[in-house]
Amino acid sequence: MATWGDYISLTLTLSIIAALVYGVLYLNQSLQKVVTSTKDHLHNRGIDVSKKGASVKTKTKLGNREEYFDATQRGIVKALSSSSVGHDSLDRTRSQDSKSSGKSSRSRT
Repeated sequence: MATWGDYISLTLTLSIIAALVYGVLYLNQSLQKVVTSTKDHLHNRGIDVSKKGASVKTKTKLGNREEYFDATQRGIVKALSSSSVGHDSLDRTRSQDSKSSGKSSRSRT
């Protein structure tokens, strides 16, 4: 037969388990609210997030093919001008050429 201590231990154990389950459910609900709030905020800024991915709404529309090509060209030029690939090797080649010929690279045409 169970004693009072057994009943108290059972009640205490069940209370701890119930508190842990409640804590997990509360945490899950809080995280869902944060996710929903963040999605709403991003939606107001023009970014829609779903299970399939994210989509960004732009304010400007390119009117014709020429504007599209101009915008693409500006993007490529910006990317190339901000890259540093090839700059060091070009300077090294110029300095070696000027040393071997005895002339500066600016005097060449």
